[in-house]
Amino acid sequence: MILKTISRPLSFLGFTQGGADFKRLQTFTTSLSGIELTYQFPVSLYGDSYLEEHIPVVNLKDGTGKDSMSFFEGYRFATNTWWYWGSWFKQGFDPIGHMRVVWEVFPMDKSYAITNLKSDNIIEYLKAFIYGVYENEGGDNDRIRKSCYDFYVRNGGYPVEHYAEDIQRMIKKKSIKHPDDYQVVSIHGNEWVRFSTYERRNEVFHVLPLNRDFLLVNMARFYYDCRDVKDSWEHEGIKIIDTVMNSTRVDFPDD
Repeated sequence: MILKTISRPLSFLGFTQGGADFKRLQTFTTSLSGIELTYQFPVSLYGDSYLEEHIPVVNLKDGTGKDSMSFFEGYRFATNTWWYWGSWFKQGFDPIGHMRVVWEVFPMDKSYAITNLKSDNIIEYLKAFIYGVYENEGGDNDRIRKSCYDFYVRNGGYPVEHYAEDIQRMIKKKSIKHPDDYQVVSIHGNEWVRFSTYERRNEVFHVLPLNRDFLLVNMARFYYDCRDVKDSWEHEGIKIIDTVMNSTRVDFPDD
């Protein structure tokens, strides 16, 4: 209680406040059709985090959550957020950023052939799937290309062909870069695929196949409300990711 009382006044002195208390970890479990997931979230040091949701049972076999589950939007069953405040002299009482960690289950897209569930195959699946998300018609980069083209159609004083190089430069500047740092990390006997996106969204993903139908995904996202001071709390956000993932156990039922 004392810490909560003095936390915000300390921001007058220029200290970053809020965030996680790594000495106090809350343990959660979720049953995924007989697959048992256990993980921990650090609680907030100053009361500035909150568990938005935690669903203890997800029945994949009968399609629980199927209506809200797609290849692009999985079934989210746990979310936690940690908030940070900076110096009152510079940022006032506004937060400088927050960190959100979510657990989701995604159905596998059967249009992408996958021979087995080994990590190298999962990486190839993710690369192909993410390429489609970005580049196929209606994807993020497809919309960016069309908007750049339309900009010069509306605002150019010459035929659009005259601006071909300008359009390409704009597309290159705005397009979302595909992840290229796929890694395999072993956590309590399971091999997870880890990758990051650092363009418009600063996200870190950990992916584990549950079976040929579903992927278990942990997504951590950095929200920079004030990018000038992101270094003051970003390192702790990375520690939150490591704490959550190092605590994660996935126990599969015996065949």
